[in-house]
Amino acid sequence: MIERFIQLIHEYQSRVREAVELFEGYKGLKQPQHPLEWQLSGIPQRGYLDPSGKISYFFHGYGCCVCLPSGQVDWDFGREGQIDGFDVWRLSNFVEKGTQNFPEFRDEKLIKAMFAEAESKGLFHKSDYVLYYLKQ
Repeated sequence: MIERFIQLIHEYQSRVREAVELFEGYKGLKQPQHPLEWQLSGIPQRGYLDPSGKISYFFHGYGCCVCLPSGQVDWDFGREGQIDGFDVWRLSNFVEKGTQNFPEFRDEKLIKAMFAEAESKGLFHKSDYVLYYLKQ
């Protein structure tokens, strides 16, 4: 089951990368070097990442939420602009609104249990912020 949980994390990270690539392509932004760089660049807090207005985004705190055609993905930027961080809430939200590939994780209690197991096995580490990162 832990392998499936790691697959969930990888899919979440992949969707975040997809959203960031849309910002890079449509808005001409580069991956930020700190969490608020994009918000401070003058880009509107809410908007769209495609000419048809179907892929919406909004910034919040240190993060962003993007409604991709495949579902919603919400992330926070790391202290140095990293985009691969995660936590229980973000993974639970992604299972609920961003993917249909992990129905076994619809119960947040299971995500919390898998999270604790993966952490105890040293599969990821906590940053000095709220985010966790997979160990390479």
